[in-house]
Amino acid sequence: MKVVLYWQKLLIRPDSVIVKRVIHCILANNIKVEWVSKIVSIFEKLKLGDPTDCKSLSSNEFGAVVFSCLKRELHSEWKESIASSSKLQDLAGLLSISEPSYSTDIRNREVRSLISKIRGGTARLRVEEGRWSRIERSECLCQHCESQEVEDSNHFILRCEKISNERSSLFEELRERIAEFDNKLDSEKLIVALTEACRSTKIGFLILKMWKRRNYVG
Repeated sequence: MKVVLYWQKLLIRPDSVIVKRVIHCILANNIKVEWVSKIVSIFEKLKLGDPTDCKSLSSNEFGAVVFSCLKRELHSEWKESIASSSKLQDLAGLLSISEPSYSTDIRNREVRSLISKIRGGTARLRVEEGRWSRIERSECLCQHCESQEVEDSNHFILRCEKISNERSSLFEELRERIAEFDNKLDSEKLIVALTEACRSTKIGFLILKMWKRRNYVG
């Protein structure tokens, strides 16, 4: 992003500045210069339009445009990675959300870290630890309750018996925010919980409370 913003700063300088005249000469004559080619490539990838048009915007305006395009591109790549990754099957439903949420919007660092890991399939749930150790998914049973279920994000958020009291508080809050929450499928409830955790500080902390209770020994 910095290199694109620097490019714009060069273009808004007076035409008499040598570096600007060189840039115009390179573009006008289609001269192959590596760093200019990279700039053009970035503009094309982010769909920013003609690299020379950005001079009509102020630095703040152009920065906002670049950030928006970059966020859109990263979200697109994120969706593609989820669709192609077997470890993220539980979260593939996040792709269907018309108004996506982002864990980067969570202010508390501890909550943000936990929600990001659950959404990204890297939380230290038994199914993930089993993947690291090459243990079959069917053998990655929850070690915190007697359900004999595979401990994945669905089990943790929706069914683990050890954190049933904490889950009741979470579900109560979700019922107040989401119409007909109880009538949704389990896969939908998981998506709702992880989406609302990015939008509601209270829900984020309730899931963190569940996580701490899960890990509590005693």
